[in-house]
Amino acid sequence: MALFWIKSFHSFVFIVESLAILFILYSGLFNVGGPWLAVALILVLAEIAVFVANRQRCPLTKLALKLGDKTRLATITLRIFCFLIGSSPLSRPSAAHSHSLAFSLWGCVS
Repeated sequence: MALFWIKSFHSFVFIVESLAILFILYSGLFNVGGPWLAVALILVLAEIAVFVANRQRCPLTKLALKLGDKTRLATITLRIFCFLIGSSPLSRPSAAHSHSLAFSLWGCVS
């Protein structure tokens, strides 16, 4: 059960970080400022600090592996990401979808 909560927390962090990055992009494109931009910047900078402090590895991965994770944390995140963009995950990127950066990097098929 602990592994489920670690993976759920990892997916939550991924979604929040993704939204923060998109909000920073939106703020730059449409000249939007304010407290939400500051929150988004702090979240992204904190994530960068965590990765740098852990030699560019997610600290939750080590914990999940210790608890017996066989699929790695990124698998559940990949499934959520592919679901959100209307795709299904593959084990490796499809040559037919190599034109799309998201499909190539995430191994999703539309």
